[in-house]
Amino acid sequence: MVLAKHLKQRRRVTNELKAHGLRMTRQRRVIADVLQKAGEHLDAPEVLRRAQQQMPGLHLATVYRALESLKKLGIIDELDLMHVNGSGHYYEARTNKDHMHFTCQRCGGVLEIQDPLFEKLKGQIEKRHGLKIRVARLELGGLCANCASKNGKREMSGSA
Repeated sequence: MVLAKHLKQRRRVTNELKAHGLRMTRQRRVIADVLQKAGEHLDAPEVLRRAQQQMPGLHLATVYRALESLKKLGIIDELDLMHVNGSGHYYEARTNKDHMHFTCQRCGGVLEIQDPLFEKLKGQIEKRHGLKIRVARLELGGLCANCASKNGKREMSGSA
């Protein structure tokens, strides 16, 4: 699990499942519900842990299969978030607009950024190269404002 300041434009995962005609099994419904309600990016073991609260017999293999099918349909996104907690991958419900993820490499916090400059950059890339961008993912890493200010204070006091 990686804490994040989430955007408000999350698509309804269960609605997307129905729109794609995917059979709504109880397992898929529970997993979709977990992803929709998450206030953070979740890895597969955390999806399983939360889903087992509603469905105790659920297995990790089922979670991975459901995540893979949701990802293939474009309902959720898989992220590596700068591998902040090792080598795991994280999942989130897809949003209506593309956004960037900034991961603090000190505290592990994740900030989702939606910015008009990102949209402008995508437009310029489309125009320059004759493309039609359907999905854009960008991950940034560094220090969040809080950690950067702490880092600056350490440098000023000479204890870097």
